[in-house]
Amino acid sequence: MTEEQIRERIFDRFPWSLKLLKGHIRQRLDKLRTKDEAGREVRWYRKEKKYCLPYETRLVIKKENQTDESLKIKFAEELKLLAADLFDADDGEYETVAGLSSNVVHSIFEKQGLLFAHFLFAEEETEAPPVVVDCIDDAIVNSRVTGSYIEQYRDYIETIIRKVFYHGSPSPREYLTNLSRTYVLLFTLQAEPRVIEYFSTMSASFRLFLGSDIIVKALSERYLNEENQVARNLLKMASASGVSMLLSECVLEEVYTHIRGTYYEFINYFTEVEPYITREISRNSGKILIRSYFYAKQEGRVKSWKSCLGQFITYSNIERPDGRDELKRYLLAEYCLTFVENSELESASSENDVRTLADAMLASDDKKNEALAYNTALQVYGIYGLRSKHKETTTSTEYGLKTWWITNQTRVLKHTSKVIRKQRAKYIMRPEYILNFIAMSPNCEDVRTSFRSIFPSVFGIQLGHRLRDDVFRKVMSEVREWKNYEPGRITALTSDLSDRLKVDRLKRYNLTLNEERP
Repeated sequence: MTEEQIRERIFDRFPWSLKLLKGHIRQRLDKLRTKDEAGREVRWYRKEKKYCLPYETRLVIKKENQTDESLKIKFAEELKLLAADLFDADDGEYETVAGLSSNVVHSIFEKQGLLFAHFLFAEEETEAPPVVVDCIDDAIVNSRVTGSYIEQYRDYIETIIRKVFYHGSPSPREYLTNLSRTYVLLFTLQAEPRVIEYFSTMSASFRLFLGSDIIVKALSERYLNEENQVARNLLKMASASGVSMLLSECVLEEVYTHIRGTYYEFINYFTEVEPYITREISRNSGKILIRSYFYAKQEGRVKSWKSCLGQFITYSNIERPDGRDELKRYLLAEYCLTFVENSELESASSENDVRTLADAMLASDDKKNEALAYNTALQVYGIYGLRSKHKETTTSTEYGLKTWWITNQTRVLKHTSKVIRKQRAKYIMRPEYILNFIAMSPNCEDVRTSFRSIFPSVFGIQLGHRLRDDVFRKVMSEVREWKNYEPGRITALTSDLSDRLKVDRLKRYNLTLNEERP
Protein backbone atom coordinates (compact mmCIF):
# COMPACT_ATOMS: atom_id res chain seq x y z
CA MET A 1 0.00 0.00 0.00
CA THR A 2 1.11 3.56 -0.64
CA GLU A 3 1.28 6.09 2.17
CA GLU A 4 -1.94 7.67 0.92
CA GLN A 5 -3.72 4.29 0.92
CA ILE A 6 -2.54 3.67 4.47
CA ARG A 7 -3.91 7.06 5.52
CA GLU A 8 -7.26 6.33 3.90
CA ARG A 9 -7.51 2.93 5.59
CA ILE A 10 -6.71 4.37 9.03
CA PHE A 11 -9.07 7.34 8.80
CA ASP A 12 -11.85 5.19 7.36
CA ARG A 13 -11.66 2.92 10.42
CA PHE A 14 -10.87 5.68 12.90
CA PRO A 15 -12.23 9.01 11.59
CA TRP A 16 -11.76 10.55 15.02
CA SER A 17 -7.97 10.08 14.81
CA LEU A 18 -7.47 12.51 11.93
CA LYS A 19 -6.41 15.49 14.04
CA LEU A 20 -4.09 13.37 16.18
CA LEU A 21 -2.36 11.36 13.46
CA LYS A 22 -2.45 13.52 10.35
CA GLY A 23 1.06 14.93 10.82
CA HIS A 24 2.69 11.78 12.24
CA ILE A 25 2.09 8.98 9.73
CA ARG A 26 5.12 9.66 7.52
CA GLN A 27 7.42 9.83 10.57
CA ARG A 28 5.98 6.58 11.92
CA LEU A 29 6.35 4.77 8.61
CA ASP A 30 9.98 5.91 8.34
CA LYS A 31 10.61 4.50 11.81
CA LEU A 32 8.90 1.18 11.05
CA ARG A 33 10.90 0.60 7.87
CA THR A 34 14.21 1.33 9.61
CA LYS A 35 16.16 -1.75 10.59
CA ASP A 36 16.79 -2.26 14.32
CA GLU A 37 17.62 -5.20 16.57
CA ALA A 38 14.33 -6.91 15.74
CA GLY A 39 14.67 -6.22 12.02
CA ARG A 40 12.34 -4.10 9.91
CA GLU A 41 8.71 -4.06 11.04
CA VAL A 42 7.58 -2.82 7.62
CA ARG A 43 9.06 -3.42 4.18
CA TRP A 44 9.58 -0.47 1.81
CA TYR A 45 9.53 -0.91 -1.95
CA ARG A 46 11.17 2.23 -3.26
CA LYS A 47 10.30 1.84 -6.97
CA GLU A 48 6.56 1.36 -6.35
CA LYS A 49 6.62 3.67 -3.27
CA LYS A 50 4.66 1.09 -1.32
CA TYR A 51 4.84 -0.44 2.14
CA CYS A 52 4.18 -4.04 3.11
CA LEU A 53 4.28 -6.12 6.28
CA PRO A 54 6.94 -8.86 6.34
CA TYR A 55 5.71 -12.28 5.24
CA GLU A 56 6.20 -13.73 8.74
CA THR A 57 4.09 -10.97 10.27
CA ARG A 58 1.33 -11.52 7.72
CA LEU A 59 1.22 -15.23 8.61
CA VAL A 60 0.84 -14.43 12.32
CA ILE A 61 -1.94 -11.92 11.64
CA LYS A 62 -3.70 -14.31 9.26
CA LYS A 63 -3.75 -16.97 11.94
CA GLU A 64 -5.02 -14.46 14.53
CA ASN A 65 -7.77 -13.35 12.15
CA GLN A 66 -8.92 -16.92 11.52
CA THR A 67 -9.10 -17.54 15.27
CA ASP A 68 -11.03 -14.32 15.84
CA GLU A 69 -13.47 -15.05 13.03
CA SER A 70 -14.08 -18.49 14.49
CA LEU A 71 -14.64 -16.96 17.93
CA LYS A 72 -17.24 -14.53 16.59
CA ILE A 73 -19.09 -17.36 14.82
CA LYS A 74 -19.05 -19.50 17.98
CA PHE A 75 -20.49 -16.61 19.99
CA ALA A 76 -23.35 -16.16 17.53
CA GLU A 77 -24.05 -19.92 17.53
CA GLU A 78 -24.03 -19.98 21.34
CA LEU A 79 -26.68 -17.26 21.43
CA LYS A 80 -28.85 -19.19 18.93
CA LEU A 81 -28.57 -22.37 21.03
CA LEU A 82 -29.58 -20.47 24.15
CA ALA A 83 -32.58 -19.06 22.27
CA ALA A 84 -33.53 -22.57 21.10
CA ASP A 85 -33.65 -23.71 24.73
CA LEU A 86 -36.25 -21.04 25.51
CA PHE A 87 -38.90 -21.50 22.79
CA ASP A 88 -39.79 -23.50 19.69
CA ALA A 89 -39.45 -21.69 16.37
CA ASP A 90 -37.61 -21.79 13.07
CA ASP A 91 -33.93 -20.99 12.68
CA GLY A 92 -34.67 -17.47 11.44
CA GLU A 93 -36.38 -16.44 14.66
CA TYR A 94 -33.56 -17.88 16.76
CA GLU A 95 -31.14 -15.86 14.68
CA THR A 96 -33.21 -12.70 15.22
CA VAL A 97 -33.21 -13.11 19.01
CA ALA A 98 -29.50 -13.98 18.99
CA GLY A 99 -28.74 -10.89 16.88
CA LEU A 100 -30.67 -8.63 19.25
CA SER A 101 -28.85 -10.16 22.23
CA SER A 102 -25.54 -9.46 20.51
CA ASN A 103 -26.61 -5.86 19.88
CA VAL A 104 -27.34 -5.49 23.59
CA VAL A 105 -23.82 -6.60 24.46
CA HIS A 106 -22.26 -4.06 22.08
CA SER A 107 -24.55 -1.30 23.36
CA ILE A 108 -23.46 -1.97 26.96
CA PHE A 109 -19.84 -1.36 25.96
CA GLU A 110 -20.80 2.01 24.49
CA LYS A 111 -22.79 3.13 27.53
CA GLN A 112 -20.97 1.59 30.49
CA GLY A 113 -17.87 -0.02 29.07
CA LEU A 114 -15.61 0.32 32.11
CA LEU A 115 -18.10 -1.24 34.53
CA PHE A 116 -18.93 -3.95 32.00
CA ALA A 117 -15.27 -4.81 31.44
CA HIS A 118 -14.73 -4.96 35.20
CA PHE A 119 -17.80 -7.15 35.64
CA LEU A 120 -16.47 -9.61 33.04
CA PHE A 121 -12.90 -9.51 34.36
CA ALA A 122 -13.60 -9.63 38.13
CA GLU A 123 -12.94 -12.94 39.84
CA GLU A 124 -15.45 -12.23 42.58
CA GLU A 125 -19.21 -12.30 41.97
CA THR A 126 -20.43 -8.83 40.96
CA GLU A 127 -23.59 -7.30 39.55
CA ALA A 128 -23.94 -6.60 35.84
CA PRO A 129 -24.01 -2.89 34.90
CA PRO A 130 -27.43 -1.32 35.61
CA VAL A 131 -27.70 -0.09 32.02
CA VAL A 132 -28.39 -3.63 30.72
CA VAL A 133 -32.18 -3.21 30.95
CA ASP A 134 -32.04 0.08 29.02
CA CYS A 135 -29.90 -1.53 26.33
CA ILE A 136 -32.42 -4.36 25.93
CA ASP A 137 -35.25 -1.84 25.51
CA ASP A 138 -33.21 0.12 22.96
CA ALA A 139 -32.42 -3.03 20.97
CA ILE A 140 -36.12 -3.95 20.77
CA VAL A 141 -37.22 -0.41 19.87
CA ASN A 142 -34.65 -0.28 17.06
CA SER A 143 -35.74 -3.71 15.73
CA ARG A 144 -38.81 -4.78 13.77
CA VAL A 145 -40.37 -6.55 16.76
CA THR A 146 -43.93 -5.31 17.28
CA GLY A 147 -47.12 -5.90 19.20
CA SER A 148 -47.47 -8.86 21.54
CA TYR A 149 -43.97 -10.15 20.71
CA ILE A 150 -42.24 -7.24 22.42
CA GLU A 151 -42.62 -8.56 25.98
CA GLN A 152 -41.71 -12.12 24.88
CA TYR A 153 -38.57 -10.94 23.12
CA ARG A 154 -37.60 -8.80 26.09
CA ASP A 155 -37.85 -11.84 28.37
CA TYR A 156 -35.92 -14.04 25.90
CA ILE A 157 -33.09 -11.53 25.54
CA GLU A 158 -32.89 -10.87 29.28
CA THR A 159 -32.65 -14.60 29.99
CA ILE A 160 -30.00 -15.15 27.29
CA ILE A 161 -27.90 -12.22 28.51
CA ARG A 162 -28.08 -13.49 32.09
CA LYS A 163 -26.94 -16.97 31.06
CA VAL A 164 -24.05 -15.59 28.99
CA PHE A 165 -22.93 -13.33 31.82
CA TYR A 166 -23.19 -15.79 34.70
CA HIS A 167 -23.13 -19.27 33.17
CA GLY A 168 -21.52 -18.79 29.77
CA SER A 169 -19.28 -21.38 28.16
CA PRO A 170 -15.57 -20.61 27.46
CA SER A 171 -16.12 -19.26 23.92
CA PRO A 172 -18.56 -16.44 24.87
CA ARG A 173 -16.36 -15.55 27.82
CA GLU A 174 -13.31 -15.29 25.58
CA TYR A 175 -15.26 -13.24 23.04
CA LEU A 176 -16.44 -10.78 25.71
CA THR A 177 -12.97 -10.58 27.24
CA ASN A 178 -11.48 -9.60 23.87
CA LEU A 179 -14.14 -6.92 23.39
CA SER A 180 -13.35 -5.66 26.90
CA ARG A 181 -9.71 -5.23 25.93
CA THR A 182 -10.75 -3.38 22.77
CA TYR A 183 -12.93 -1.07 24.83
CA VAL A 184 -10.09 -0.33 27.28
CA LEU A 185 -7.73 0.35 24.36
CA LEU A 186 -10.16 2.92 22.93
CA PHE A 187 -10.74 4.36 26.39
CA THR A 188 -7.01 4.95 26.92
CA LEU A 189 -6.90 6.72 23.54
CA GLN A 190 -9.75 9.08 24.64
CA ALA A 191 -11.84 7.48 21.89
CA GLU A 192 -14.78 6.86 24.22
CA PRO A 193 -18.01 8.89 23.94
CA ARG A 194 -18.40 9.62 27.65
CA VAL A 195 -14.76 10.69 27.98
CA ILE A 196 -15.17 13.08 25.06
CA GLU A 197 -18.42 14.43 26.52
CA TYR A 198 -16.63 15.02 29.83
CA PHE A 199 -13.86 17.13 28.28
CA SER A 200 -16.30 18.85 25.92
CA THR A 201 -18.54 19.93 28.80
CA MET A 202 -15.50 21.03 30.77
CA SER A 203 -14.16 23.15 27.90
CA ALA A 204 -17.41 25.08 27.64
CA SER A 205 -16.97 26.27 31.24
CA PHE A 206 -13.32 27.37 30.99
CA ARG A 207 -12.21 31.00 31.39
CA LEU A 208 -8.60 30.95 30.20
CA PHE A 209 -6.31 33.97 30.31
CA LEU A 210 -3.73 33.56 27.55
CA GLY A 211 -0.06 34.04 28.36
CA SER A 212 2.05 36.37 26.24
CA ASP A 213 4.34 33.46 25.32
CA ILE A 214 1.48 31.60 23.61
CA ILE A 215 0.37 34.66 21.68
CA VAL A 216 3.91 35.46 20.53
CA LYS A 217 4.34 31.82 19.52
CA ALA A 218 1.12 32.05 17.48
CA LEU A 219 2.37 35.22 15.76
CA SER A 220 5.64 33.50 14.88
CA GLU A 221 3.76 30.68 13.12
CA ARG A 222 2.12 33.00 10.59
CA TYR A 223 4.06 31.60 7.62
CA LEU A 224 4.21 27.92 8.59
CA ASN A 225 2.11 25.24 6.93
CA GLU A 226 -1.21 24.85 8.74
CA GLU A 227 -0.36 21.42 10.18
CA ASN A 228 2.74 22.91 11.84
CA GLN A 229 0.94 25.90 13.38
CA VAL A 230 0.66 24.35 16.82
CA ALA A 231 -0.11 27.49 18.85
CA ARG A 232 -2.43 29.01 16.22
CA ASN A 233 -4.31 25.73 15.87
CA LEU A 234 -4.54 25.45 19.65
CA LEU A 235 -6.22 28.86 19.89
CA LYS A 236 -8.59 28.31 16.98
CA MET A 237 -9.63 24.78 17.94
CA ALA A 238 -10.03 25.74 21.60
CA SER A 239 -12.33 28.57 20.57
CA ALA A 240 -14.31 26.19 18.34
CA SER A 241 -14.63 23.82 21.32
CA GLY A 242 -16.38 26.50 23.36
CA VAL A 243 -13.45 27.59 25.51
CA SER A 244 -13.75 31.22 26.63
CA MET A 245 -10.30 32.69 25.96
CA LEU A 246 -9.39 35.99 27.56
CA LEU A 247 -6.79 38.60 26.65
CA SER A 248 -5.95 40.69 29.68
CA GLU A 249 -4.64 44.22 29.42
CA CYS A 250 -1.54 42.94 31.25
CA VAL A 251 -0.74 40.40 28.56
CA LEU A 252 -1.56 42.75 25.69
CA GLU A 253 1.02 45.16 27.08
CA GLU A 254 3.61 42.34 27.29
CA VAL A 255 2.99 41.22 23.70
CA TYR A 256 3.14 44.80 22.44
CA THR A 257 6.37 45.38 24.36
CA HIS A 258 7.83 42.19 22.91
CA ILE A 259 6.99 43.24 19.33
CA ARG A 260 8.48 46.68 19.91
CA GLY A 261 11.64 45.17 21.41
CA THR A 262 11.92 42.80 18.46
CA TYR A 263 11.46 45.76 16.10
CA TYR A 264 14.38 47.64 17.72
CA GLU A 265 16.62 44.57 17.77
CA PHE A 266 16.08 44.01 14.05
CA ILE A 267 16.88 47.65 13.26
CA ASN A 268 20.03 47.65 15.41
CA TYR A 269 21.49 44.26 14.46
CA PHE A 270 19.98 42.94 11.24
CA THR A 271 18.87 45.74 8.89
CA GLU A 272 22.28 46.53 7.39
CA VAL A 273 23.45 42.90 7.12
CA GLU A 274 20.13 41.29 6.19
CA PRO A 275 21.33 40.08 2.74
CA TYR A 276 24.10 38.10 4.42
CA ILE A 277 22.02 36.40 7.13
CA THR A 278 22.03 32.62 6.73
CA ARG A 279 19.71 30.12 8.36
CA GLU A 280 22.44 29.20 10.86
CA ILE A 281 22.97 32.84 11.86
CA SER A 282 19.26 33.64 12.18
CA ARG A 283 18.81 30.55 14.33
CA ASN A 284 20.88 32.22 17.05
CA SER A 285 18.61 35.25 17.42
CA GLY A 286 16.94 35.45 20.82
CA LYS A 287 13.71 36.76 19.27
CA ILE A 288 11.36 34.13 17.86
CA LEU A 289 9.72 36.61 15.46
CA ILE A 290 13.10 37.40 13.88
CA ARG A 291 13.93 33.71 13.51
CA SER A 292 10.54 32.94 11.96
CA TYR A 293 10.92 35.91 9.57
CA PHE A 294 14.22 34.68 8.18
CA TYR A 295 12.94 31.08 7.89
CA ALA A 296 9.90 32.31 5.96
CA LYS A 297 11.95 34.66 3.75
CA GLN A 298 14.37 31.87 2.80
CA GLU A 299 11.37 29.76 1.77
CA GLY A 300 9.91 32.60 -0.30
CA ARG A 301 6.86 33.11 1.91
CA VAL A 302 7.51 36.75 2.83
CA LYS A 303 9.44 39.55 1.12
CA SER A 304 10.43 41.99 3.84
CA TRP A 305 10.58 42.55 7.59
CA LYS A 306 8.10 45.43 7.19
CA SER A 307 5.51 43.21 5.50
CA CYS A 308 6.09 40.49 8.10
CA LEU A 309 5.22 42.72 11.08
CA GLY A 310 2.54 44.34 8.95
CA GLN A 311 0.51 41.16 9.30
CA PHE A 312 -0.27 42.18 12.91
CA ILE A 313 0.37 45.90 13.20
CA THR A 314 1.04 48.84 10.87
CA TYR A 315 4.81 49.21 10.72
CA SER A 316 4.75 52.98 11.18
CA ASN A 317 2.56 52.59 14.29
CA ILE A 318 4.86 50.24 16.22
CA GLU A 319 6.35 53.15 18.20
CA ARG A 320 3.00 54.88 18.66
CA PRO A 321 0.09 54.21 21.08
CA ASP A 322 -2.10 53.42 18.05
CA GLY A 323 0.00 50.31 17.46
CA ARG A 324 -1.11 48.78 20.74
CA ASP A 325 -4.78 49.24 19.87
CA GLU A 326 -4.21 47.84 16.39
CA LEU A 327 -2.60 44.73 17.85
CA LYS A 328 -5.47 44.36 20.31
CA ARG A 329 -8.12 44.48 17.57
CA TYR A 330 -6.19 41.96 15.46
CA LEU A 331 -5.85 39.44 18.32
CA LEU A 332 -9.48 39.74 19.40
CA ALA A 333 -10.73 39.22 15.85
CA GLU A 334 -8.30 36.52 14.71
CA TYR A 335 -8.62 34.24 17.76
CA CYS A 336 -12.10 35.16 19.09
CA LEU A 337 -10.71 36.53 22.36
CA THR A 338 -12.46 38.62 25.00
CA PHE A 339 -10.58 41.62 26.37
CA VAL A 340 -10.30 42.06 30.15
CA GLU A 341 -9.08 45.42 31.45
CA ASN A 342 -6.68 45.69 34.37
CA SER A 343 -9.39 47.37 36.45
CA GLU A 344 -11.39 44.12 36.51
CA LEU A 345 -8.40 42.16 37.79
CA GLU A 346 -7.52 44.90 40.28
CA SER A 347 -11.06 44.92 41.70
CA ALA A 348 -10.71 41.19 42.47
CA SER A 349 -7.26 41.31 44.07
CA SER A 350 -5.33 42.98 46.87
CA GLU A 351 -3.12 45.87 45.74
CA ASN A 352 -0.65 45.13 48.54
CA ASP A 353 -0.31 41.46 47.49
CA VAL A 354 0.22 42.49 43.87
CA ARG A 355 2.90 45.05 44.77
CA THR A 356 4.70 42.62 47.06
CA LEU A 357 4.92 39.95 44.35
CA ALA A 358 5.99 42.50 41.73
CA ASP A 359 8.78 43.78 44.00
CA ALA A 360 9.99 40.23 44.63
CA MET A 361 10.27 39.52 40.91
CA LEU A 362 12.11 42.78 40.32
CA ALA A 363 14.53 42.14 43.17
CA SER A 364 15.47 38.70 41.79
CA ASP A 365 15.75 40.09 38.24
CA ASP A 366 13.00 37.77 37.00
CA LYS A 367 11.33 40.82 35.47
CA LYS A 368 13.24 43.59 33.76
CA ASN A 369 11.01 46.54 34.59
CA GLU A 370 8.33 47.58 37.05
CA ALA A 371 5.46 47.55 34.53
CA LEU A 372 6.08 43.95 33.42
CA ALA A 373 6.50 42.81 37.03
CA TYR A 374 3.22 44.48 38.01
CA ASN A 375 1.40 42.94 35.04
CA THR A 376 2.52 39.41 35.96
CA ALA A 377 1.66 39.86 39.64
CA LEU A 378 -1.75 41.28 38.79
CA GLN A 379 -2.43 38.32 36.50
CA VAL A 380 -1.65 35.86 39.31
CA TYR A 381 -3.79 37.47 41.99
CA GLY A 382 -6.50 38.35 39.48
CA ILE A 383 -6.94 34.64 38.71
CA TYR A 384 -7.52 33.81 42.38
CA GLY A 385 -9.81 36.80 42.83
CA LEU A 386 -12.00 35.93 39.85
CA ARG A 387 -12.29 32.33 41.05
CA SER A 388 -13.68 33.63 44.31
CA LYS A 389 -15.92 36.14 42.54
CA HIS A 390 -17.44 33.43 40.34
CA LYS A 391 -17.82 31.06 43.34
CA GLU A 392 -15.53 28.42 41.84
CA THR A 393 -14.01 27.78 45.28
CA THR A 394 -17.34 27.38 47.10
CA THR A 395 -18.89 24.76 44.82
CA SER A 396 -17.76 21.29 43.75
CA THR A 397 -18.10 19.81 40.28
CA GLU A 398 -16.30 16.95 38.54
CA TYR A 399 -14.73 19.46 36.13
CA GLY A 400 -12.60 21.32 38.69
CA LEU A 401 -11.71 25.01 38.59
CA LYS A 402 -12.69 27.12 35.57
CA THR A 403 -10.44 30.20 35.62
CA TRP A 404 -6.76 29.70 34.72
CA TRP A 405 -3.73 31.39 33.25
CA ILE A 406 -2.55 29.26 30.34
CA THR A 407 1.17 29.78 29.82
CA ASN A 408 4.57 28.09 29.84
CA GLN A 409 6.10 30.80 32.03
CA THR A 410 7.81 29.34 35.10
CA ARG A 411 9.88 32.09 36.74
CA VAL A 412 6.90 33.49 38.61
CA LEU A 413 6.25 30.09 40.22
CA LYS A 414 9.22 30.34 42.59
CA HIS A 415 7.69 33.52 44.08
CA THR A 416 4.15 32.19 44.55
CA SER A 417 4.54 28.98 46.58
CA LYS A 418 2.99 30.63 49.65
CA VAL A 419 -0.09 31.89 47.85
CA ILE A 420 -0.56 28.49 46.18
CA ARG A 421 -0.49 26.81 49.60
CA LYS A 422 -2.88 29.41 51.01
CA GLN A 423 -5.32 29.06 48.12
CA ARG A 424 -4.85 25.25 47.98
CA ALA A 425 -4.80 25.48 44.18
CA LYS A 426 -2.42 26.42 41.39
CA TYR A 427 -3.18 29.11 38.84
CA ILE A 428 -1.18 28.14 35.72
CA MET A 429 -2.55 25.56 33.30
CA ARG A 430 -0.20 23.80 30.91
CA PRO A 431 -1.02 24.67 27.28
CA GLU A 432 -0.46 20.98 26.42
CA TYR A 433 -3.52 20.10 28.49
CA ILE A 434 -5.79 22.10 26.19
CA LEU A 435 -3.90 20.92 23.12
CA ASN A 436 -4.16 17.20 23.92
CA PHE A 437 -7.46 16.96 25.79
CA ILE A 438 -9.61 19.70 24.26
CA ALA A 439 -8.33 21.06 20.96
CA MET A 440 -7.17 17.70 19.59
CA SER A 441 -9.97 15.70 21.17
CA PRO A 442 -11.87 13.40 18.78
CA ASN A 443 -15.31 14.31 17.51
CA CYS A 444 -17.94 12.60 19.69
CA GLU A 445 -20.20 11.59 16.82
CA ASP A 446 -17.24 10.12 14.92
CA VAL A 447 -16.38 8.04 17.98
CA ARG A 448 -19.96 6.82 18.41
CA THR A 449 -20.04 5.80 14.76
CA SER A 450 -16.71 4.05 15.19
CA PHE A 451 -17.98 2.19 18.28
CA ARG A 452 -21.05 0.95 16.43
CA SER A 453 -18.97 -0.37 13.55
CA ILE A 454 -16.03 -1.81 15.53
CA PHE A 455 -17.71 -3.89 18.24
CA PRO A 456 -20.07 -5.99 16.09
CA SER A 457 -17.23 -6.83 13.67
CA VAL A 458 -14.28 -9.21 13.82
CA PHE A 459 -12.15 -6.07 13.92
CA GLY A 460 -13.57 -5.46 17.40
CA ILE A 461 -11.92 -8.68 18.58
CA GLN A 462 -8.70 -8.05 16.68
CA LEU A 463 -8.07 -4.65 18.26
CA GLY A 464 -8.04 -6.19 21.72
CA HIS A 465 -4.81 -8.02 20.88
CA ARG A 466 -3.02 -4.66 20.56
CA LEU A 467 -3.53 -3.69 24.21
CA ARG A 468 -0.73 -4.53 26.62
CA ASP A 469 -1.88 -6.80 29.42
CA ASP A 470 -0.37 -4.62 32.16
CA VAL A 471 -2.38 -1.62 30.91
CA PHE A 472 -5.61 -3.61 30.91
CA ARG A 473 -5.02 -4.88 34.44
CA LYS A 474 -4.11 -1.41 35.73
CA VAL A 475 -7.35 0.08 34.37
CA MET A 476 -9.39 -2.77 35.86
CA SER A 477 -7.67 -2.24 39.21
CA GLU A 478 -8.65 1.45 39.15
CA VAL A 479 -12.27 0.57 38.31
CA ARG A 480 -12.38 -1.89 41.22
CA GLU A 481 -11.26 0.89 43.58
CA TRP A 482 -13.66 3.55 42.27
CA LYS A 483 -16.84 1.55 41.68
CA ASN A 484 -17.78 1.40 45.35
CA TYR A 485 -17.42 5.12 46.02
CA GLU A 486 -20.50 7.28 46.60
CA PRO A 487 -21.30 9.88 43.90
CA GLY A 488 -20.12 12.75 46.08
CA ARG A 489 -16.75 11.10 46.64
CA ILE A 490 -16.37 10.41 42.92
CA THR A 491 -17.13 14.07 42.12
CA ALA A 492 -14.52 15.26 44.62
CA LEU A 493 -11.85 12.85 43.39
CA THR A 494 -12.53 13.60 39.72
CA SER A 495 -12.35 17.33 40.37
CA ASP A 496 -9.00 16.92 42.11
CA LEU A 497 -7.59 14.66 39.39
CA SER A 498 -8.80 17.07 36.71
CA ASP A 499 -7.05 20.05 38.29
CA ARG A 500 -3.87 18.05 38.85
CA LEU A 501 -3.82 17.03 35.18
CA LYS A 502 -4.19 20.65 34.08
CA VAL A 503 -1.03 21.70 35.93
CA ASP A 504 1.13 18.55 35.74
CA ARG A 505 4.50 19.70 34.39
CA LEU A 506 6.03 16.24 34.61
CA LYS A 507 3.56 14.64 32.24
CA ARG A 508 4.86 14.04 28.73
CA TYR A 509 2.55 14.68 25.78
CA ASN A 510 2.86 13.85 22.10
CA LEU A 511 1.85 17.38 21.14
CA THR A 512 3.59 20.34 22.81
CA LEU A 513 4.07 24.04 22.18
CA ASN A 514 7.75 24.02 23.08
CA GLU A 515 9.33 22.77 19.87
CA GLU A 516 10.00 25.34 17.19
CA ARG A 517 8.97 24.27 13.70
CA PRO A 518 10.74 26.36 11.06
